[in-house]
Amino acid sequence: MLLHGDFGPQNMLFDEGTLHMQALVDWEFTHAGDPVEDLAWAEWIVRTHHPHLAKALDALFAGYGHRPTWQRRQNAMLDKCRWALDVVRRWSATINATSVAMWEQRLEATARFRE
Repeated sequence: MLLHGDFGPQNMLFDEGTLHMQALVDWEFTHAGDPVEDLAWAEWIVRTHHPHLAKALDALFAGYGHRPTWQRRQNAMLDKCRWALDVVRRWSATINATSVAMWEQRLEATARFRE
């Protein structure tokens, strides 16, 4: 299945009146994979950057059609954090120690998430 690769509210455009999503933007990380990856990343974005909206995750799962197990979702979140950490580490010419530390911290925090 084709995945967005950075699926979350930061890449959604909504109709102001209905709050229905009208467009999904920012497709540079598109790839084939397991749909749980996009779902879990959207959950990670909410948990990390918008924890006050965590109750809205029920609507995300309802729209998806089911709620994958916590283990599958957390593993997908951890995999994506490891991928991001690897990306910033590979920027050897322009590596930013702050970015590496940030993704290491995010990986550790994600491992501590509980459903």
